[in-house]
Amino acid sequence: MLLFLKGIQETLEKFSHYKPIWERSRDEILAEFLTGNPALSEFEQAIKGYEDLNLEIDSEPRAYNVGPVAITTGKLNIQPIKTSLKISIFNHGLLGWF
Repeated sequence: MLLFLKGIQETLEKFSHYKPIWERSRDEILAEFLTGNPALSEFEQAIKGYEDLNLEIDSEPRAYNVGPVAITTGKLNIQPIKTSLKISIFNHGLLGWF
């Protein structure tokens, strides 16, 4: 049982690098970004970063199998992990500013 729970935890940790997306509000991130009086190239770089995150999320597998359980990232009756992350990126990122 401990091995199974460890497998679940390890699978969920694969999404931990997305944590900043859901930890901070879009307004907080935007305000911090704008205090630096960013140049156009910095806007472009930030947009590219969010586009790269979208591509990275798209490359996540539809499911992670841990023993008899599949942790899905695809379509379910609940909002899928991938879609939720992509919406957060859009809302937090420069792509959601316009």
